[in-house]
Amino acid sequence: MPTAPITAPAIANSPAAAAAIRQPVPATKPFPTATPVAQRPAAAALSPAAIPPGAPPVRQMSPAPPAGNLAKTSPAPATVPAISSPANGAAETWKTVFTAWPKEIPRRGVLVNSLDEQTPFKGFMTRGETVLLQRSNPDTLGARFLIIPFAEIAIVKFIDPLTEATFHKAGFVGEFAP
Repeated sequence: MPTAPITAPAIANSPAAAAAIRQPVPATKPFPTATPVAQRPAAAALSPAAIPPGAPPVRQMSPAPPAGNLAKTSPAPATVPAISSPANGAAETWKTVFTAWPKEIPRRGVLVNSLDEQTPFKGFMTRGETVLLQRSNPDTLGARFLIIPFAEIAIVKFIDPLTEATFHKAGFVGEFAP
């Protein structure tokens, strides 16, 4: 079924542009077809001289695993690595920070988790190995509270001006620069 050429109103006012649109689209080359696998030469039979310049390198395939249950053929590891103690130590440190929060420090700030997501909070509660944060503003989905394990906390930022004496009461030692 023949169809009339489609022209835009702005082009219709230009006879040259309208004629260009009516020109037939030039034929393109057909998409190249792949050589059937049966007709391809084996990679081992090719010498470096037989490989045309610019051809991708030939990759060697690893041998197939033995048939049957791999657990029987794979050697068992000599020891199982223990869970990293620095991570456990960090979780315990954050638990101490939140459970022994000094009264002089307002219970608000910004928590950054291990995925680098920042969560501003205006209050919190603790339970076991988690902290419940009360968000300053709801997130894009409307969530106002967030429960996060202490092990997932990377940073806590304080947003209020604080003194050196306040941090000493929180257990920090040393002095700030003058």
